[in-house]
Amino acid sequence: MTTALSTIKTGKDKKALICLNEGDFGLRQPLFQPQVTEIALELPGGNETESADCWNIQGKIVPKRHTIDRMGEAAGIFFIAEQSKNHVELRDDPIGGRRQVFVSESQGKIRLPDGSWKTSSLQSYEFDPVLRALEDQKLFSITDQPLSYQPDKPGKGGSTYKGKATGQLILENNKRGRQMAETGARLRVIKELTAMPTALTREQASRPLLFGRWVQNTDYLLKTPEGRLLAAAQATGTQELVAALYGKQALPGLAEGQPGETRNVTEPENPGSGQDPAGADLAGEAAGDDPAPRGEQSEFDRLTVALEEFMDGYGEQLDRVFPTGNPYQIIQAELKDLGATVESRRDLVDRTRALLTRMGVAV
Repeated sequence: MTTALSTIKTGKDKKALICLNEGDFGLRQPLFQPQVTEIALELPGGNETESADCWNIQGKIVPKRHTIDRMGEAAGIFFIAEQSKNHVELRDDPIGGRRQVFVSESQGKIRLPDGSWKTSSLQSYEFDPVLRALEDQKLFSITDQPLSYQPDKPGKGGSTYKGKATGQLILENNKRGRQMAETGARLRVIKELTAMPTALTREQASRPLLFGRWVQNTDYLLKTPEGRLLAAAQATGTQELVAALYGKQALPGLAEGQPGETRNVTEPENPGSGQDPAGADLAGEAAGDDPAPRGEQSEFDRLTVALEEFMDGYGEQLDRVFPTGNPYQIIQAELKDLGATVESRRDLVDRTRALLTRMGVAV
């Protein structure tokens, strides 16, 4: 938190473009922590240079594909693969003649401070190789010649025009057409999900850009039982089910944004053989129980087996939506929960048995 805020303050001192919501990055969350990244762009010297991070298009600075990817990563944007589509459309009009136009679609999502996701709208961008060439040469149709083309004043190559021919620009644009369309669509997603300006002037692009994202707080996850519970719920998408089953007391300190007390787990001595404890013993220790004697099943394991038997034997009856959630999914979340205890296992077994009894199922 302190590092993120200090990075923002340093960026302001450099007159950087702040491409994030400062209010969000002042919040305190136990499960997630903010990261702020500064990006400096290498600008083209003239119109366009290969080593630069951007293109100069009609006086506007447009980031290249590799720069777009850096910005997206710094902003924590995940591009949704299923919504990344490309196709080619045929156009025919008096301005550009018969030609193909590259069209790309893209959609992304960004994590919010509470761990939920914000999804962008489906963004589309089309790249017309012919119209781009006409714009670069300030022409109004495919039949026009560049203004500096003067065939009545012969020079090298038969004229005084020293730039690229329109046909050559069109060929070059066709080669990079698909990539330009993809870059444009992804850039629109980044602009929607961040506070990045719609178009960058050379003066704006010469300043650093600050992007921020929220990442999981691994220290909190590893050190606290409620952190492990939150992590399991977040990974399986069962936050609402866990809250409905256990209530707010299962997630102490979450509402205030403060982590609960750290529980120290002392590893049992294992003299002589040098072997690690059995998996059942480790599960019992994680649940706060004394390890069971070798060859015997711990209470934690017995309750785990009972829940698995409920799923196997009564899956059809349990896989329904009730006011408190879907019992089948709640059991799945409990079995995957790294912070589960004997009490949570026993409570869920009792709840499930009572539910089946009310449904008229003999358990």
